[in-house]
Amino acid sequence: MRLTIDTGQREVWRRLADVQIAHALFSADGKPLGEVGYRTFARTRIGAINVPQLRGITKDGRVAVIYSKEDLSVGLVGQPVDGIIGYSPASATALMSKALLYAARKGAAAATAPATSLKK
Repeated sequence: MRLTIDTGQREVWRRLADVQIAHALFSADGKPLGEVGYRTFARTRIGAINVPQLRGITKDGRVAVIYSKEDLSVGLVGQPVDGIIGYSPASATALMSKALLYAARKGAAAATAPATSLKK
């Protein structure tokens, strides 16, 4: 099977930018994020990093799309599943909680934002 990427997918990938650790998303609950944990298997693939690797697309000064190459869903379930390149359960839960709180703050502009943005 051959994987093809259409123009729309290319545009999405082009607009994704790193969400910097100083971004309001990571302190949406009023507390700094702190160190992020990854699953043991993930560490064998991505190394000993301790910061999130979220990417986003900004619209009107806010991150409107959040993308994570590293798995969040299995971490949210909280099970010690092997073979997953993703966040630890505690970190996945913290990241998703902050993302939901950030999204719920309608009209509040981000303190900082990724470099790219969607055009209206």
